[in-house]
Amino acid sequence: YAQAIYERAGVAVELELMPKKRVIKNLQAGGCDGTIMFKSKKRADLVALVSMIRPIKFVALAAAGQTIASMDDLRNVGDVGMVAGTFVTPDFMKDESIAKTAKPDYATLVRMLIGNRIGAAVGNAIVLGSAVAKEGAMDKVALPPFEITTKEQWLQFSNQSAHLDKIPALQAAAEELRAEGVFDEIIAKHLGADWETYNK
Repeated sequence: YAQAIYERAGVAVELELMPKKRVIKNLQAGGCDGTIMFKSKKRADLVALVSMIRPIKFVALAAAGQTIASMDDLRNVGDVGMVAGTFVTPDFMKDESIAKTAKPDYATLVRMLIGNRIGAAVGNAIVLGSAVAKEGAMDKVALPPFEITTKEQWLQFSNQSAHLDKIPALQAAAEELRAEGVFDEIIAKHLGADWETYNK
């Protein structure tokens, strides 16, 4: 997304992948100009919001033949797998009646779900749907998944950046690309055509 936005805006950029904690430290110190990550009230004083990339649901997915239609269902389903480091909502994370168990990646979540080793998989709907498709397990899961919450993915600028004057151009570029469907094309290229199945 970032490459496409900066190119459309005619703004030079150096891109670097880094862990979330390092991104936040750099935003605080002005060590990076911007990032694409979920909008957060906790970071409201650190960043200027440039443009929303897309809303992303966080869902609970059960194996075929099972039903999760409420938080009570999720509490009673047994072990609930999540990729380590995933944050859903404060209430979800604090709810000790949900038997949360950390797994290394989405592929592992899906394999354990269809193998009946966990009762549900919780996570980012787009990434979870892609993992299901890659495992060839579309007919082995229960649809639709249960929506827990929706988060907004935004292009954000550090308030310490020396390039805050570039925001209007980047904002206009992002809005054009989103309207043209370019963001959808990008995600389909990386995650496959089924990326939207669970994020409707």
